Amino acid sequence: MFSMDGMIQIDVDEALSTLKQPNRGDAGKVVVGVLSRMKVYEWPKATRHLLAGAFSGCVSKTMTAPLECVRMQLMVGKNVAAGPMQILSETLAKGGPLALFNGNLTDVIRVAPSKAIQLWSFDTYKRVLRKRNRDKDGNEREISALATGLAGGAAGITSTVLCFPLETLRTRLAVSSYRGMSHAVVSICKKEGPMAFYSGLGPSVMGVFPYAGVNLAMYDGFRLAYTKFTKKEQVPKEMALVCGSLSGVLSSTATFPLEVVRRRMMMGTPYKSTFHALVVIYKTEGTAAMFRGVTMNWIKLAPSAGISFYVYELSKEMLHV
Repeated sequence: MFSMDGMIQIDVDEALSTLKQPNRGDAGKVVVGVLSRMKVYEWPKATRHLLAGAFSGCVSKTMTAPLECVRMQLMVGKNVAAGPMQILSETLAKGGPLALFNGNLTDVIRVAPSKAIQLWSFDTYKRVLRKRNRDKDGNEREISALATGLAGGAAGITSTVLCFPLETLRTRLAVSSYRGMSHAVVSICKKEGPMAFYSGLGPSVMGVFPYAGVNLAMYDGFRLAYTKFTKKEQVPKEMALVCGSLSGVLSSTATFPLEVVRRRMMMGTPYKSTFHALVVIYKTEGTAAMFRGVTMNWIKLAPSAGISFYVYELSKEMLHV
């Protein structure tokens, strides 16, 4: 038994026994074995929770990087007449298959802390709200859907503000011809100044609050609905693919115009404000421009969100969170 200032209390023998569980595949046994040798099960629970979120984000982003590359080029509007297949063909012709992964390393570096902070913050904020929502006997009660949404929105803002420079760098690398991360950083600082890394922070915060709030609240809601419908206490990890995909697509569609604005501001388009950007885009390009790339967003987000939540639930199980 291992303990640290009352923070965690983990039975290491129990963790090691998972190697013998018949329902685990060979890959799962190898992973648990590696984690055991690294003494990961002795780490504080918060650290293991952050690690689960980071891993889920990295896996989902890498698997959907080609879709993200095409989606961003549609949103920034470099070639207004081009469709997804034309952009895909041009990208492959210019740089080959690896061109579809331009900026993915930066994306992985960004998404690891971003996803970790967001998911950990979400659970932390919910825990705080539950402690404040006690019954007469002092027992914690489940919080409402509105409170869950507020916790999700706050978690989204927390991760966005802390990781925004990496988000800007990833966007520039995906749609511009920089030689690498260091070259992009130096070029942007020389030409536009360090504050260019925070261009689009306003619409990002405005967009991430409803997006993260709706996304995480719907994910929790779908899982709760499953338990009530099936009368089962545990939700299979495979259901995370379905719940995550649905919540990701629905929440992203509702906030997509703000996503278009922030991407354009990241690329240096001189809008005065988020509202000004929405007005200019509407007047010059029409309503359709605010949802340009939304189909690619659905195609990309459905697997991305599903994979992310599936890997997150799997990682939490592996790490005994």
